[in-house]
Amino acid sequence: MAKETVVITGATGFIGARVLQLLLKRDYEVRIVVRSDGKAQALRDNPHLQGIERATFVVVPDLLSPGALDKAVAGADSMIHLASPIPLHGDIAPERQHDELIVPAVNATLRALEAAKKSSSVKRVVITSSAVAIISASILLPSEAPPSGRVVTGDDRVQEDQPPFPAAFAAYVASKVAALNASDKFMKEQKPAFDVVNVMPPYVIGPNLIAKTAAQLYEGTNAVFLALMTGRSDGSDPPEPGMAIHVDDVARVHVDALDRNKIKARNGVENCFLSQDIIWDDVPRIAAKKFPEAVKAGILSPDGRKRSKPGLSNSSKVEKAFGMKLKPLDAMVTDLASQYLELIKGK
Repeated sequence: MAKETVVITGATGFIGARVLQLLLKRDYEVRIVVRSDGKAQALRDNPHLQGIERATFVVVPDLLSPGALDKAVAGADSMIHLASPIPLHGDIAPERQHDELIVPAVNATLRALEAAKKSSSVKRVVITSSAVAIISASILLPSEAPPSGRVVTGDDRVQEDQPPFPAAFAAYVASKVAALNASDKFMKEQKPAFDVVNVMPPYVIGPNLIAKTAAQLYEGTNAVFLALMTGRSDGSDPPEPGMAIHVDDVARVHVDALDRNKIKARNGVENCFLSQDIIWDDVPRIAAKKFPEAVKAGILSPDGRKRSKPGLSNSSKVEKAFGMKLKPLDAMVTDLASQYLELIKGK
């Protein structure tokens, strides 16, 4: 039986690199979309990506231009679309939020779907969405509490807020909502021959295959755990629902979702919200217990604090559908702290 060809965007990111690693391990024919030859070389040189020499690279400098992905997707069996803008470095001025976050998120998603439609060979597109696309922004940070007994599902939808936004995070949330809505609309109106699986994780935690320094581990959702482990989080931020997921589980769901016999898409779309409910203050306590010598050395601290709201997760649907047991908080903390401490030693 011929190997299936999978196109992947966003492989140079935290989640994307882990997805790519698993695709290579499972012996898929992988076609990697990168923005430059330099990005491709960085992946070729990454020691964690065994089998990368078998992959094909397609350089697409601008993922947002019409037809940008047509050549990369032509003849492929499926596609995993992870590329999306994330505000990593400080805030974004209100007048730039729409153009720098919302427009790229929406257009990148549409370019992927349009390319898949033009290629008659594509049968499934897996898209990385986010828990923030299906949970009300008022519940995520400010004082509003989740309704008693409320559980989030991938089929939930929230209002699409409009700019200006009070902060870059709020604009990021709006970008994920807008991209998900754009995908839903495309599938409903265009009725393509392929189907879509949306993967919706909250904070994704774990080793970062791309990071070469401890500082680079802070460039993404690992930052919230690291701030707790090192005592930099003092509990002064507004309370937030405790929700997180191990990066290995997110990668597995992305790759397992390629199996159309295993994961069925109802009416052309399947939505997978995967998360573990956690208590934020458990993070530094677990790290301190696992790595007491790092606490003595002043590298880690048990004193990090973050106020928790009730979680909104129920992982049973995803665990049953994918035949998996999600990794617990202990594994998230241990695996991330281990890499952090290794990188600290190597600086």
